[in-house]
Amino acid sequence: MIREAAKCLFTAFLLTLGLVPIVTGCSKKATPPIKAELEEHKDKQGTPQVGGLAMLPAFLCGCFFSFSDEISKIYIIAAILFAFIGFVDDFLKIRKKSSDGLKSISKLLMQIVSSCIISYMVRNNVGLYQDYPAWIYYLGSVIYISAIINAANIVDGLDSLCIKSTVPPLIFISLTFTQAGHYPLIMASVLLAFLFYNSKKATIFMGDCGAHLVGAVLATSSLLSGRPFVVLISMLVILLDMLSSLIQIISIRGFHKKVFLIAPLHHSFQKKGMSEEKIADRFLSLSCLSTMICSLLL
Repeated sequence: MIREAAKCLFTAFLLTLGLVPIVTGCSKKATPPIKAELEEHKDKQGTPQVGGLAMLPAFLCGCFFSFSDEISKIYIIAAILFAFIGFVDDFLKIRKKSSDGLKSISKLLMQIVSSCIISYMVRNNVGLYQDYPAWIYYLGSVIYISAIINAANIVDGLDSLCIKSTVPPLIFISLTFTQAGHYPLIMASVLLAFLFYNSKKATIFMGDCGAHLVGAVLATSSLLSGRPFVVLISMLVILLDMLSSLIQIISIRGFHKKVFLIAPLHHSFQKKGMSEEKIADRFLSLSCLSTMICSLLL
């Protein structure tokens, strides 16, 4: 079992290291404009945003050694479904030469459909959550998966930020809940290899495709853990970052006032003069802290 897991991690890590330069070289023009309000990111203009196209095949190849396992099929389907949503978003941004891709409602509907498919597989193929009425389970799991997907997507706003915020919970879930398998570790391996190119100054961004992939593995492993609400504590950093965006939207639309200088929270810190490296490292520290707190509650 350990040898099999090591093969998966090694394969995913090396493939990511090898595929990213290829994808970068082939996507020099795949660079949608930077949002106008983020003047601090002007030097990022021209950086390819399709790193997910390297991350997805690396993750899938890492899963190859366990393909006969029912759990692996759920991860593979989740990865493909949500990475596709992110890819469509990235593609539209590039095609329209705009920082806006899919319409929010279209993206949410696609996420809900994909979440329903994964929720069904977890309940019927694995047999988890059978004690809950079907409507409660599906409503809760769809909201749960969609929230984690969007949290991972939102936290991908600075160089290495998404990686440093999600690697601790991925490792924690895989090592703590054996029923979740070693697939979160494969994702962590992909992210750590991607960090080689994504640390400041990034030569490529993971884009929505990559962020959706990370969120898909996080959400799937959390459901498979059997303790989804406890596991949420390990993801407190990305959830709070997402919550800051939600609070800002509600405040602006409902009260015509801003709660934060800019949302999500990591951009607010940047506007106040904090460097990207410091923000990413502090998110890493807090992610480790929330993960340790989560482990104490088990």
